Amino acid sequence: LSGSPIMSTAFALESVVDEVIFIFGPIVATFLATGVDPAAGIVCSLVLVCGGSVLLALGTATEPPRSTGPRPAGSALFLGPVAVIAGVNLCFGAMWGSIDMATVAFTTELHREGLAGLLLAAYGIGSSVAGVAYGAREWNLSTTRILLGATALMALGIAPMLLVNDVVVAVLVLSLAGASSAPAMVAGMLLVQDGVPASRRTEAMAWQATAIWLGVAAGSAVSGRLADTTGSHAAYGCALAFGGVAFAVAAAGRQRVAVKPLPEPA
Repeated sequence: LSGSPIMSTAFALESVVDEVIFIFGPIVATFLATGVDPAAGIVCSLVLVCGGSVLLALGTATEPPRSTGPRPAGSALFLGPVAVIAGVNLCFGAMWGSIDMATVAFTTELHREGLAGLLLAAYGIGSSVAGVAYGAREWNLSTTRILLGATALMALGIAPMLLVNDVVVAVLVLSLAGASSAPAMVAGMLLVQDGVPASRRTEAMAWQATAIWLGVAAGSAVSGRLADTTGSHAAYGCALAFGGVAFAVAAAGRQRVAVKPLPEPA
């Protein structure tokens, strides 16, 4: 779809599908862990990851054509917006990992452990709805401004959870907090897509995925420790802090993000 006007819609569709997975995944995992066996959720994840990887590997018809020629020197991490967006995505992942841990701790403190999946699904539903709305129209705002605005809203949206002590209120807050997640992710990926030469896009996108999951691991570890020692509100505060850092990185690197790649030789 390179150069197509529906590129942003395609990225939004991908984001919505991701969020649908995050809606149903926690619910299924919570049910398996609490109703079947603590290990059942991990076994289910193992089966799905392995099965999905095999299906992806077999889907050669959807592969983009490989380009010929010498491999470019150096790493794509230092091209255009790649490092800045990777830094933002690292914080996004840390924020999401923190929200996961905080939400499990929150429901445990209320002795409603079985509702953890529902609360996490609420966050995904908010993001899915926003992803559909974002992808369904063309925006007059620049992608950089959308990234900055959505990132700021992601951080501010989770702040009320520092004071919430009711499950129903938590569902509403998490739904609204998740609404800026998909637009922020789509804007970041669009900036990477447009900001590097075509021959470097695979590596540039790989850096983003790596950053997200490194962030999830780090955020889960830090907020999990806080949840154990201080409580769920401290863990939500950790998510808020990571969101604030994400906005600071995006704001500091906005000039770098706006740089367009040099045309490649024919």
